[in-house]
Amino acid sequence: MDKRYHNFFTLLRYALKVDDALVPVMSEEEWNAVYLTARKQTVTGVVYQGVKTLPDQLRPPKTLLLTWAVEAERIAEMNKVLTNACRELTLLFGRKGRRTAILKGQANAMLYPEPLSRQPGDVDIWVEGGKDNVTQLLDSMGLQYHLAYHHAHLTKPLCGAHVEVHFRPSSGNRNPLTNRHLQKVLEKEILKSKMTAREFVAPTLRFALIMQMAHIQRHFVASGLGLRHLTDYFMLLKRGNGDVTEDELRRMGLRKCAGAVMWVMGSLFGLERAKMICPPDEQRGRQMLEAVLAEGNFGHYDGSREAGPWQRLFHGRKRRMAMFTFNPAEAVWLEMKFWKAIIETIPQRIKARSWSLADAERRKGGRT
Repeated sequence: MDKRYHNFFTLLRYALKVDDALVPVMSEEEWNAVYLTARKQTVTGVVYQGVKTLPDQLRPPKTLLLTWAVEAERIAEMNKVLTNACRELTLLFGRKGRRTAILKGQANAMLYPEPLSRQPGDVDIWVEGGKDNVTQLLDSMGLQYHLAYHHAHLTKPLCGAHVEVHFRPSSGNRNPLTNRHLQKVLEKEILKSKMTAREFVAPTLRFALIMQMAHIQRHFVASGLGLRHLTDYFMLLKRGNGDVTEDELRRMGLRKCAGAVMWVMGSLFGLERAKMICPPDEQRGRQMLEAVLAEGNFGHYDGSREAGPWQRLFHGRKRRMAMFTFNPAEAVWLEMKFWKAIIETIPQRIKARSWSLADAERRKGGRT
């Protein structure tokens, strides 16, 4: 690991109160590299909690410090808005007689030394009832949405936030055999969710560890994973291993990914073995860490997104080959679904006169 990442991870651990080792004196160029890495990994606010407590002689240049402080304040304000949205959504669906739980996001934020420092996205809320029942409820409330396998993505903000209403607790695995078992475990565990001091319901630690491991695996195999997800997972594991066993992970199709994550937890965050949910896997862990550092949050920095359709196609197949060594079953099922979608959308792409429907939509947007 080069000096840039060494300084970054030292500062991240300091901000999370994992250890009290201070970063060394850094040049302006080195500080800019640390800041850009924090932004790339969407942990700007978290790392700033360490920056602002450094002695004056170790702090970044004043211009960068001010920029960083403004960004951290913006993140804090976003967190306040989303936490309030979680309360309002809990009340809204509660008045409809539905049990709910806030997934990831603001539930994870509560685990941090400074909850307002975690960079938020949208609100993921599980609503009791199953797909048909929940969509009927949304229709009766006059809400518009796009359906996915596990949630309804509301097309307009609700309670001041972008919202995904989950009728399944997780997007799960692409392998239907392991996904069936995973969903059954999560559907049972989410019923044990409890009200928090922030006036919204959060799942159990056991649920969070299983569901978020599936979330990590899904994004890592498909397109990319950010350090924010791994930092969230470390904060969960600091509370304990949730009585999740290695055999369970294997039956749910998560053992390989869990081994990689545990290696990252130990190597980067210094997590003790007793709190790990399975033995660490160094080979897969290094593969994961290298990809995370190179590709950034959700793979947004992998360089392929601005390429042409044929370059993206080649990049995707190359990445899928790499993922085959990480988790063969998930990679194969993902590739099968990719080519199924390619075949099914041939008429649409012919009509759009484009290999890529996404490119066609972008061109259409540019003309209007």
